[in-house]
Parts: sequence; structure tokens; C-alpha cells
Amino acid sequence: MSVQVNKTHYLFDRYVDKKRWASYYSQISEVVEVSPQKVLVVGVGDGIIVEILKMQGIEVLTMDFDAALNPDFELDVRNINEISTHFDVIICCQVLEHLPFGDFEQTLDKLMDKTSRLVLSLPIQHSRPFSFFKFQRAFSKNISFSVPRFNKKFQFDGEHHWEMNTKGYLKSKISGLINKKHLILKSYIQPDNVYHFYYILEHKK
Repeated sequence: MSVQVNKTHYLFDRYVDKKRWASYYSQISEVVEVSPQKVLVVGVGDGIIVEILKMQGIEVLTMDFDAALNPDFELDVRNINEISTHFDVIICCQVLEHLPFGDFEQTLDKLMDKTSRLVLSLPIQHSRPFSFFKFQRAFSKNISFSVPRFNKKFQFDGEHHWEMNTKGYLKSKISGLINKKHLILKSYIQPDNVYHFYYILEHKK
């Protein structure tokens, strides 16, 4: 697979907005709540997640096939089995859609072989209207209502080979593939960035 974007793609004024910050918050909070010692970030991106986790006293290593991003492991995610290290948490967010869907299940299995917990996010499309309700009394609860784009056939756009909730890639299908072998501890739409859908995965007992 060739490099899809230039390093300048990740410059702050081009890449980061409030929605992306919201997703950064989800990733960081899902990691720090389990107090890991060693974390792998798949896809270096702009490096913000890496630096914030290091500030929490966590050992963080990175993996990317783009040498220009200076990863600790210069590897395609499909070859993660070449790393001998086991990680407490792996973050793999907005990465697997860059691969053909036929590689999804096997790559996910390889990721889970290297970690106790996987923080995974994937792009998800919605037909309008999209609604998000927040109830807050004794506790806070977000409830989302989204209609899949059943008839939209996703075409490779130079970066993404597929996206959830388009024709052939419904959320129910993705969740079913994951649940065959792995425990979905929780799954949710990021409330401030509804384009990102999160799965928190652990091993089935």
C-alpha cells in the first residue's frame, strides 16, 4: 500500500478542529481509565495523542508504514504480528478503513493478539436527519438516532476503501464480525464528532 497523504496533511491548522479534539478526548479517556503501562498508537497522525499520553507517565510507542512520520515501528498494520511486544492498550483509530474491507477481520485479529484492550474507531455515515439526545438527571446518558445510508455504494476516495453504514458495510455487519471472536466492551458514536464510531474491545473469557 502506498502512502495516501503527505506529512503536511497533519499540520494543525489543516487537520485539527473541535470535532477531532472531541475524538482525541475519547481516545485518551478510554486509555487512561485502565492505567496502562505500555500503549501502542497505530497511525502516528499529528502526534498529539502520543504526547498527551506520555505526559500521563505512560510508555507510548507508535506504528505507521509512512517513514516520514518517524514511527517506532515502520510497518503496515496488517504486519503487526512482526512486533514481538505485547501492549496493555492499542489505539487504532480511523485506520482500518484505509485498507480493503477484505483485510478487516484478519487485521483486527492480529491487533487483538498484541493487546489486552483495543480502542478502535471507524468512520460512520448517516442519512439525515441525525439526532442526538442527552438526558441528565442523576446520571448523564447520550442516546443517538441514526439512519444508515443503505443505498449508498462507497467508492474508494483516494484514502478510504469503505465506511460504516454504507451499502455492504452496515454497523450490524461490522459489529457481528467483531463479536465472533472478540468482546465488545462498549460501542458508541462520539457525541461531538458523529462521523467517528468507537468500539472498545477486550478478549472473551
